Amino acid sequence: MQVNPKTLEGVLCVDPGDHTGWAYFDGTLRPITGQLNLPRRRNPDSLSEQLSFMCNNFATLLLEYSPHAVAIEGVEFWSGSARSRMAASRQNLFKLAYLVGGYAHCCQTAVIECGIVPATKWKGQMDKEAVALRVQRINGEIYPTSHITDAVGLGFSLAGGFNHG
Repeated sequence: MQVNPKTLEGVLCVDPGDHTGWAYFDGTLRPITGQLNLPRRRNPDSLSEQLSFMCNNFATLLLEYSPHAVAIEGVEFWSGSARSRMAASRQNLFKLAYLVGGYAHCCQTAVIECGIVPATKWKGQMDKEAVALRVQRINGEIYPTSHITDAVGLGFSLAGGFNHG
């Protein structure tokens, strides 16, 4: 699982959600990472207010790091997954889709190349534990949340580090 960190230099990878994990690749195998969190107190706010809060924070992230490209994990529905069906019944998949669109719009506004990558394309059927193990094998790091780990994993996958085919 060789990854050339230079192929990722200047790329921001994003695992969107109420706890958006991100990884800014700076030319090393240990990207700068973080998480944008929707505060619990904001959850009762309207969906529009929640999306505005998250997109404003994402736009600030773009200004801070000035990536030349952004890769965002896309939204997928797995009918065989109880978790996916529950998310759909609670309207969470729609909220996630709106958030992905909002993040993509932030990139467009900042004139930054943006791609939306389906989870099945970058990690196949790997679960969060398998992704964490792959990431750890590549760079020796264990990240504080699965959202950050997924953002790092998305980057490594785009650079050829995940052969799940």
